[in-house]
Parts: sequence; C-alpha cells; structure tokens
Amino acid sequence: MRNARFRLVCTAIASASLAACASRGPLLARAELRGPGTAEARFLSTATPPELWVSLDGMWSGGRYSKLPIHFEIDVMHAGQSPGHIACDTGTASYSVCGASRTVGSTHSGDCEVRLECQLPALPPDADVTLRVTGSRAGPIETIVDMSLLVRSKI
Repeated sequence: MRNARFRLVCTAIASASLAACASRGPLLARAELRGPGTAEARFLSTATPPELWVSLDGMWSGGRYSKLPIHFEIDVMHAGQSPGHIACDTGTASYSVCGASRTVGSTHSGDCEVRLECQLPALPPDADVTLRVTGSRAGPIETIVDMSLLVRSKI
C-alpha cells in the first residue's frame, strides 16, 4: 500500500517534479524495521555502489527535526568479513519523496522515503552483501510505523 501511495503522488505531480520521483532506483533489499531494533538486508553488489534510503512513517515533535529522527548503525559483511561500518542519520538527509506530511504546531507526521547521505564501503561486483542494521530514535518520537532501511540501485 505504501509504494502505491508513492507512485500515485509521483504520477500526479507536474513534469518538473516527476524527474525527482523517478530518481529512486530499483529496490535491491530491505531491512524491515517497524521500530527501534536490528534487521538484516542481503543483496548482490554491482559495479555501481547502491544508495541507502529509509522508509519513514511516524509522528514526532520538536522544531529542529524536519524528518522522523532516526539513527542507524550499519555493519557491512561480505565473504565472511566486514569491510566496514557506517553510521547514518535521517537528520542530515537532503532529498526525500513523501506520500504525505503534516505539521500542527510543533508536532509533525510524515510518510516519506529519504535518501541517506552515508555511503557503503567499496564492494567488489557480484559480491553477496549482508547489512546488519540497527535503528534507534535520534529525537523526540511519538509514533513509529516504519523506519526500514532500503538499498536501491543508483540510476
């Protein structure tokens, strides 16, 4: 249902914004998180490094948080070894595609996909990669419906 809402929003937007909707590459993997916790995502790497996105849906408060404030610690594994660990925050993300968002006073709610600014370490093509993702609250959150990490092909 969520993806249908994103497609509907992207289809209904004028052509100037339609390019932004189309700039999300195909989904390679998803680390399903419906609240703070740990999940895994597995995918096959390609010559082009993938982008990390997060599917955000919830309600939060505070004027300094323009997006649902989530922090991720990500362990990257391939061939039984760890080529790296990265940390990402939704607060530093500058690009998002939203199905709906609302602000009333200092309470915000949103249903968005947000591209994270962090980068995966270099991986050889065709490597079987596992991301162990731990997500936690990074600010005042009232409700979390979704905070899943998405691995998308870069286009």
